[in-house]
Amino acid sequence: MTPTVNQQLASMKASLERSVIPALPPEARFAQEQAGMIAATLAWLIDVQEFELRYEREEAADYHQLLRDLVTVDGADIADELWRSPLLTADSSLAEIRKQSRELKQAAIDAAIELNGRADAKLLAVAQRQSEREQAWFRMTGFTASAKPGGIADVVGAG
Repeated sequence: MTPTVNQQLASMKASLERSVIPALPPEARFAQEQAGMIAATLAWLIDVQEFELRYEREEAADYHQLLRDLVTVDGADIADELWRSPLLTADSSLAEIRKQSRELKQAAIDAAIELNGRADAKLLAVAQRQSEREQAWFRMTGFTASAKPGGIADVVGAG
């Protein structure tokens, strides 16, 4: 059996916690701190790694739909090829999906700016969903103040 990426990460974390951290001398506080940070980062990677493709696809889908919605607002200047082109599928690489997501996001933001406030409610709704994804993604890092304790699976779905 070939181990999954998550199994490899879990194995590294377990080795670090079972063998490396206990072997550090008590006076090596900085080394202990760093090893603890590495273990915490591995725990975070284990938590989010399998959801990265879905995260990016959902973000692309949100901005694709926003562009489609903005096209209906009088005065919107949106490149046809962006909002008419289909979303990339799960068969596409993560890099390709990420690139499409960035392009859609930039076009949507540019169009919303040109609409001078007439698209703010639509843009805000997408930004709120993006914020929920980001807070769920980074919740284990301690860098978010999210009131929601849910994980990334709660936001992008498990399958």
